[in-house]
Amino acid sequence: MYEGYININNMYKHGKGKMIYVNGAIYEGEWKDNEKHGKGKMIYVNGDIYEGEWKNNEKHGTGKEEIKNGNNINGMSCIGYWKKGKKNGYFDTVLINGTHIFQKWNKGELLEFSNFKDEKRINTSNRENCVNDNCNYTTNNGYNTTNNGYNTTNNGYNTTN
Repeated sequence: MYEGYININNMYKHGKGKMIYVNGAIYEGEWKDNEKHGKGKMIYVNGDIYEGEWKNNEKHGTGKEEIKNGNNINGMSCIGYWKKGKKNGYFDTVLINGTHIFQKWNKGELLEFSNFKDEKRINTSNRENCVNDNCNYTTNNGYNTTNNGYNTTNNGYNTTN
């Protein structure tokens, strides 16, 4: 169900509006030619939220993503830049315990990350012993980091990301 402005010539969503999708997801923000375009907020069925810039129906520009129920990371949020729907550039990710993780992305691929607290920086190109995307990374200070793309915890020495 859509409520908002439309282009009278082609009946496309155009301008500010709110769309409630059949699956229960909600988008409220700007539209252009029937696509999310401009500033808007998307609330997904699982409770995750993205609020920021959109272009051609994709996250594009500065935005904030809050993960509510996904992958056992309740309460994680990240602020950064998206390009064509993928993380691109620098992100500040804040875990539920308040820990900040600095990340560098390129076209949706995580390049490196670090903990602001102790300035460890892990370059994800230094992959060792990868099995099904579970990889060990060696940092410049000898700490060991595991990246499985799901659970994120940080105790200052070992990071599961």
